[in-house]
Amino acid sequence: MVALFTVLAGIGLIWTTATGLHVSNAVREYLPPQFQDYENARYAFSVWALRHPTPLPVQAEYVRFVKGSSLTVLAGALACLSSGRADAMVFGVLLSAAFVYSVFDAIRCSRIYEQNCKRAQAQDDEQNQ
Repeated sequence: MVALFTVLAGIGLIWTTATGLHVSNAVREYLPPQFQDYENARYAFSVWALRHPTPLPVQAEYVRFVKGSSLTVLAGALACLSSGRADAMVFGVLLSAAFVYSVFDAIRCSRIYEQNCKRAQAQDDEQNQ
């Protein structure tokens, strides 16, 4: 089981890294000018990813990134917890706590994205009338 969870965590880590880079570059284009350099964009990324100037497809990709990150943390926690080693168990408990936090963050991001979709739909309906 340890090998399976480790492989899943590794695949998740690769996917999350690639998706995170893609989404951060896409979001950086829509940041205000003072945040578009790499150092400031790194900190503004999670704040601005679900804001108005960012298009809905980019926001959807960000939400998938957050959910994928949660699953990657879960796989890492399960790999550590199933190993049976005391030092890995401590790290597994810490990763489990990070997983719980990431689930709440994923739910929050999903709700914000749904509200943004409803707001955009309402604006489209209003313009079509």
